[in-house]
Amino acid sequence: MSFGGYTLSFTPYNSTTNSNYLILYAYEDNETLIGSIGPTPINPYSAMCITSNNTLLFAANTSNERNSWTLYNYRLPIVHLVFNGYYSNLEINYNVPEINSTVEPFNATTISITFNDPINLSESNLSIYHLTTGTLRQMVSGSMNGFFSAISGTLYLTPKATIRFLGLSRPERSAYFSNLISELANMVPVRSSRLSSNGNYQHIKNGTPLEQIFISIYVHKPMNSTERSVSGVFSDLDTMIRNKKITSISIGSITNDLDKNFGFENIHGKDIQLSVLLR
Repeated sequence: MSFGGYTLSFTPYNSTTNSNYLILYAYEDNETLIGSIGPTPINPYSAMCITSNNTLLFAANTSNERNSWTLYNYRLPIVHLVFNGYYSNLEINYNVPEINSTVEPFNATTISITFNDPINLSESNLSIYHLTTGTLRQMVSGSMNGFFSAISGTLYLTPKATIRFLGLSRPERSAYFSNLISELANMVPVRSSRLSSNGNYQHIKNGTPLEQIFISIYVHKPMNSTERSVSGVFSDLDTMIRNKKITSISIGSITNDLDKNFGFENIHGKDIQLSVLLR
């Protein structure tokens, strides 16, 4: 969907009414059901689309002869409230210079992009192009010091812990993430504010006895030189999880759910391209 989440739809045929029907379910990114539509009549080709403002559009005939049609629209649930439609990207909040602003070629010394979630250090690049000519004006490495405020990695739950987690209610899952962050911060140790999670998770090996979920954890920059570096915290967590049998990870009520075979895996992002129209 345009504001995050996804839909699952079916268009079964009813031989009694000689019509197709639409049944649609809307889910958050973490597979929580947040809305449904139908069954409602839809055209025999099951043609439909979701517009940029998160509206579902589809046509259905209004007579048995199928020579009259009506266009229906349904507003789908909005998963992410913080969204700027200019970017068609849920992660970007705003940038400076602003959209549609005029940029003097030799006076623009800084371009900033603010994301809705912390983003990770990467071996990829930010490329800035002149929109009219398509000329590459500058390329910035994603691994530059100070370019990003945090790096992120993934933690995997064991198959048994995955089953327990999926049986939790929504508030219980939120508490699970909070307790996980707290336990990890105490074990490294670092300030709890240096670790965070957006509460989202994904599946691997769905529908099998080995199904697991993995979650993203962000490690934020230190406030001063006396604190452990981002890479140091990342390395400590990876080592402790991979050797959980002999570290404090195994005695935590939540951290013991972590799979030692994966440790704390770094996430590498894709290249970002930004086009700028210079006057």
